[in-house]
Amino acid sequence: MADRLTIGELSRITHLSIRALRRYHEQDLLVPAEVDPATGYRYYAPAQVRPALTIRRFRELDLPLADLRRFLKAESAGAAEADRGAAQQVVAAHLRRLEDRLGRTRRAVRERRELLDPEAERTVGLEALPPQLVLAVSLDVPPGADLSWYDAAMRDLDAAAGRCPVSPPGGRYEHRLFTEGHGRATVYLPAEPPP
Repeated sequence: MADRLTIGELSRITHLSIRALRRYHEQDLLVPAEVDPATGYRYYAPAQVRPALTIRRFRELDLPLADLRRFLKAESAGAAEADRGAAQQVVAAHLRRLEDRLGRTRRAVRERRELLDPEAERTVGLEALPPQLVLAVSLDVPPGADLSWYDAAMRDLDAAAGRCPVSPPGGRYEHRLFTEGHGRATVYLPAEPPP
């Protein structure tokens, strides 16, 4: 492999568009090894292929840029235990968010299927759980807000949980949040207290 790669070559190797590579440079996620001052051409070191592939994979999984930046910083810091732990925390937190989103999608699919058969008998169960420590974020969701408030709340909860073991997240929501698109929400994350 060459000692340096043009942006086009890196694009072909990683399947990241040239536009994306430029954007990642502007956002300091993947800074070229060299930028020609006369032409502005970007050149990358072969060692930057792996971080570029990591970026592509995590962006395909909708990892927010702030979390991706934290992951790359921890990964590039070396093999120290704290750095590995920080990188693993980013991945674990995102995995919990993906699992939560998958659960919501599965429930939505099940509910849509039920709409196709309105005569089907439904079973509802109630389960009593023992009291549990939870970390919680409460907020008023303004009219017209997208779901970024939920992602922000989950990032705050993940940061607060740190390395404590956690269970799947839950929430309590005002009914008008669903009917009118705004209202009070509390998102929580069951967590084991530190020893």
